[in-house]
Amino acid sequence: MSFDEDFNKCVNYINKSEKINIDNDTKLFFYGHYKQATIGDCNIDKPTGLFNISNKLKYEAWNNLKGLSKDEAKKKYVEKFRKIINIEL
Repeated sequence: MSFDEDFNKCVNYINKSEKINIDNDTKLFFYGHYKQATIGDCNIDKPTGLFNISNKLKYEAWNNLKGLSKDEAKKKYVEKFRKIINIEL
């Protein structure tokens, strides 16, 4: 199985699972690495506004990965998935 297939299976599992018990930092890890793996470097402006905390955290999770290749982002996503979610896909 190719690394792209592994990545896609992990993403699909997370998207379809309603009861994954992971903390917010891990969710942000997956979000940032997903965006980096599928789009590349962050291409949006930093969100503004006092009550826009969620979008600011997502932005930071993605923007902090600037320069990381798409393949490396996929690799780290899959490695983290395998580490915390103990199933065979």
